[in-house]
Amino acid sequence: NAVWGKIETPVELTLATTVSTSDDIIAKDDHLVIYPNPAGYYVYINFTSMIDEEISLTITDLLGAEVKSFEHKVEQGQNVIEWKPGASLPNGLYMVTLKTQKGIYSRLAELLR
Repeated sequence: NAVWGKIETPVELTLATTVSTSDDIIAKDDHLVIYPNPAGYYVYINFTSMIDEEISLTITDLLGAEVKSFEHKVEQGQNVIEWKPGASLPNGLYMVTLKTQKGIYSRLAELLR
């Protein structure tokens, strides 16, 4: 094994950690909320945008295969996107990733029917 570099200050990452952020784009306490979670046949994806902007939302399985993607123009304020997973999608965990002009936010959603 070779050493490729060293870490000066380790940073703990969790699924709730913001990958990148800009406080003027997404309200600090409301990055991305998924409900109900676990979900059945409807999933609501809630976030607050501080400006009118284009966003993309991607849902992948845990192997990284894309299940669904949305592109929307959203308005400043609270926004909710409804996702209907469909009966053919198996129960399990799915990664929901919101991309905005200056931030990427991810949360896990569990389908359980």
